[in-house]
Amino acid sequence: MKLNLEIEAIENQIAQERSRLAAPAGKSLNIAVDEFQRLKLSAAFAEDVYKTALVALEKGRVEATRIIKKVSILQAPTLPQYPMEPRRIYNLVVFILVATILAGIIHLLAAIIRDHKD
Repeated sequence: MKLNLEIEAIENQIAQERSRLAAPAGKSLNIAVDEFQRLKLSAAFAEDVYKTALVALEKGRVEATRIIKKVSILQAPTLPQYPMEPRRIYNLVVFILVATILAGIIHLLAAIIRDHKD
């Protein structure tokens, strides 16, 4: 009997504590639950944003890798077998030819001047 009274008293105390915590006068539990729900939603939203950013980052990496492969294939480095510029032999031949023509013209002018002196 005494044991039943103690059990009943404890159950009453538990009921009172529950009603006090959930009652409008004791708003602390309601505020805590509301804050918890808000933080939980905020964390879920942040996680979704993070996942979206990771997907976008991975897509960017794949695209960059694909472009680099195209560029590296199209622009393979090459080393020429012989130099294209300067063309030394060609330049030397042209210089000698032009110098000979100019010397001939000067010699011809000198001959014309000598011929007219007489």
